[in-house]
Amino acid sequence: MSPVLHKFPTVSELTKNFINQLIIVQNKAIEERGKFIIGLSGGSIINVLHALVQPEFHGLIHWSKWLIFFCDERLVPLDDLTNSTYAQFKEKVLDNLKTEEGPVVYTINENLISFQEYDKIAQEYETLIVDNVINNNKFTGAHGKFDLLLLGCGPDGHTCSIFPGETHKYLIDNKDDKYVLYCHDSPKPPPNRITMTFKTLGSTHHIWFIAMGSSKVDILKDIFISKNTNLPCVKVNQSFNNIVEWFVDESSVKGLPL
Repeated sequence: MSPVLHKFPTVSELTKNFINQLIIVQNKAIEERGKFIIGLSGGSIINVLHALVQPEFHGLIHWSKWLIFFCDERLVPLDDLTNSTYAQFKEKVLDNLKTEEGPVVYTINENLISFQEYDKIAQEYETLIVDNVINNNKFTGAHGKFDLLLLGCGPDGHTCSIFPGETHKYLIDNKDDKYVLYCHDSPKPPPNRITMTFKTLGSTHHIWFIAMGSSKVDILKDIFISKNTNLPCVKVNQSFNNIVEWFVDESSVKGLPL
């Protein structure tokens, strides 16, 4: 069974349909559990989520019910707009909310960065996930899962901060069965990050990828046509195919038989 792939002629159409589908998932989660628990990645996903604050969606996003986590985060100060996923999300979305009561947002402990206590940052973020999602029956009932995780796809086939290759194989192997790990020596700067693991990716009801633009053609060919199993994105597709969906624009899959 292959993941569902949604293809749209333009980024605008992708964004509109993506947000409409997100609202459906949000409403179902709130109806069933009173909260919408979501994990975000950075990059183009933040740009798509900027549409949430547009007038056409006012009143449809129930921000006070959202619990927001980050699928990966760069270990930089939370006001670093160049590198911090939180800072970018804050600028694009949180700072533009037209509501008095916003979401609960779980960030890294930036106080530990200057001490280079990167493993501890990962451990603390894992505790946030376990306490507020996995073991929190107040919101999650018997499920203990995220409602939705939003992932990106790098040109090397990485997702979250799980990179291909021997250097970062420990992130896939996850020998200590962690929900969050410290990613050191990232091939993409900055070098120090934390990332959700495959254990966390298996603890959600939905995994949605967003891939846009002609620069994605080659890697999407490797993922969907060649199905290169060395790529983390392919491993996600194969491990969780029944809950994985891809949202792509026409230019990102141009010429591919998809």
